[in-house]
Amino acid sequence: MPPPMVKPFRGCAIPECPDPHVARGWCWRHYMRWRAHGDPLGGGPSKPKPRPYPTRHTVEERFRSHIVQREDGCWAWTGGVDADGYGRFQLAPRTSVLAHRVGYSLAHGPLVPGQMLANRCGTRACVNPQHWEVSTRADVGRRNLGRTRGEG
Repeated sequence: MPPPMVKPFRGCAIPECPDPHVARGWCWRHYMRWRAHGDPLGGGPSKPKPRPYPTRHTVEERFRSHIVQREDGCWAWTGGVDADGYGRFQLAPRTSVLAHRVGYSLAHGPLVPGQMLANRCGTRACVNPQHWEVSTRADVGRRNLGRTRGEG
């Protein structure tokens, strides 16, 4: 009976590599390096692309970019508005606040928690701090009782 035929060992084409040939004359490791980097000897992971340094804008700069000053003195909010028509400002990721409160705080300092702002001009999307005044909930209710909303 003739001896079984033994396949000759065909090693990797890279001289120092003892691993068997898989494709294109290289072992699996060198073949995958060639596929990833275009070179069977590697080159290592590709270097990340340089990114420009992000320019951060202050809250005031971002706020002012959403304002259009009208002739009647109102500062119209061009950013997002809520269902009631009041401007919304993205203070931080997942933190949206009423835009007129941000405008008032930038002009007059921070509001105490619980303080309300009453609108003097009647335009809900107005963020002019001169058109808003600190008030109580009862004062706002009394003022709004005399107004008619939705009629034009």
